[in-house]
Amino acid sequence: MTGVPRRAVLAAALAAPTTATAQAPRLPPPTPAAPASGQGAAPPGTAGIPLDDRVAQGWRRDVLIRWGDRVLPGAPGWNPNRPEVTAAAGQFGWDARIVALVDLAAADAGRRAILAVAHPTLDPAMAIPAGQENAQLAGAMQGASVINLDLQGSGRTARWVVVDGGFQSRRITSSSLCRISGPLAGDAALRTAADTVADSVRGVIAPQGGCATPWGTVLFAEGDPVQQAPWAAGLLGEAGMRNRFGWIVEIDPRDPVTLPAKRTAPG
Repeated sequence: MTGVPRRAVLAAALAAPTTATAQAPRLPPPTPAAPASGQGAAPPGTAGIPLDDRVAQGWRRDVLIRWGDRVLPGAPGWNPNRPEVTAAAGQFGWDARIVALVDLAAADAGRRAILAVAHPTLDPAMAIPAGQENAQLAGAMQGASVINLDLQGSGRTARWVVVDGGFQSRRITSSSLCRISGPLAGDAALRTAADTVADSVRGVIAPQGGCATPWGTVLFAEGDPVQQAPWAAGLLGEAGMRNRFGWIVEIDPRDPVTLPAKRTAPG
């Protein structure tokens, strides 16, 4: 990625939800190679190379939100040279996988929605200056973002935009308070020396994906924290703490003050 701005590369991880999600077939490249609509000229030395990422004819792709953009109203501006834990916890995280788009039931239904995005991975060598070992900062950059969207315009010119300071906007990180629900709430396998109750835990780590439910909530599926979040090794500590991660996490996207729930029955 020499010569390509890191921010621009990562911005492409999240496309507007109105674009096609399926990858188009690998077709022979045009001769000479013509840039895709809105993509600009082909980079030097890439003429004739087929692109893995294509936009289907009749569709448009826009950048909706980028790594470091503000999610919470009080979040400061993005500073790649001096990232801070509190700032990162209010900004759009590293890596991005769209999990769900939830319509808001209102008089203008169809024009407002909530977008839930998982941030499954974090590469400290790229995201943190000099690749510093900073588990708190890494944990703030991953997790999930929930953002309010508004559909502006109409017809072929309509486009989704992020509502700055949206009511339901929230960030879920390695320090977010979650409740443990289901048969393992309070179980000895989840207890630690500092917490023998084991009915709550701080943090969602490495959510790999998820979905919306028929009843209007959103599910995030945590990955194996040992294998998929090596930066979190220092946060996990004893076995009881490790057992608190790797579950299905359910949130109510319409109510930003409700605690995420780790569902130990389906997880």
